[in-house]
Amino acid sequence: MNFLPDIPKTTHVIATAIISTTSTLLSVNSVEKFTDVSASRKNGTGSSLLDMTCFARFIRFFLLFSFLLFPFLSSAQQKEQRENKKVKFIAKVETRNSFVQTHYATFLGIRAGLEFKFPIRCGIGYYWMLTNLDSKFYKPSDFGQTDLTARPKMRYVIGYVDFSFYEEDDWTLSVPVQIGVGETFYRSENSKRFANGLVVPMEAGISVDYLFTKWIGFGVGLGYRVMLKGNKQVRENFNSPYYQIRLNIAFSEIFREIKSKKKKKKG
Repeated sequence: MNFLPDIPKTTHVIATAIISTTSTLLSVNSVEKFTDVSASRKNGTGSSLLDMTCFARFIRFFLLFSFLLFPFLSSAQQKEQRENKKVKFIAKVETRNSFVQTHYATFLGIRAGLEFKFPIRCGIGYYWMLTNLDSKFYKPSDFGQTDLTARPKMRYVIGYVDFSFYEEDDWTLSVPVQIGVGETFYRSENSKRFANGLVVPMEAGISVDYLFTKWIGFGVGLGYRVMLKGNKQVRENFNSPYYQIRLNIAFSEIFREIKSKKKKKKG
């Protein structure tokens, strides 16, 4: 008996791989592995680490629950809607709010990608840290600097996959997973950059999007960031839960509308 009639085999395999990988990386053991536990305890941030591991456990459960729920939410009507969909080019501008060490920090991000008939969107993006924070770990003598303070910064490019497990009218629920490559560094008072180092962040969560019109929409979400590779010179902890607010623009729909109006004028 087939319990997954509305899920293409390829999509199901891809989704299973994504969820399994994400669940493993968001497990408590993984978070502790990629976080300097001893350093956080010495600097009085053990409680924040505990909060993050609890949050990671919640995200792990939610991702698995969402995927298991998908077959029951995927109705014949949704299948018909997906078959009638056209490939869309979508651009998104979003703020990703999280923590650096124990301080609130805002990242600005730009993403662009394609939305296909099957329930997957993929593309690329770029994020950079907007918030200015004075580092608690920075010592001028360690870096041969004369400035008394320095600010930790982070920026990175990403590749992402959004698996949409529920689509109804103008609402979409999805599981976004993205992995990036970038750098963290310190910026001094005179805007000099130093202590640059390669980082590899991975982020996953749950998001809700709503289309106001065919061309523009609004989205919110929450998730968790895990640093698969960190910069040892910049000691701030970038592992963190996050919430995001974003604006979605469907440029392909705008172009189709313009093209359609031109044809009508010629006719």
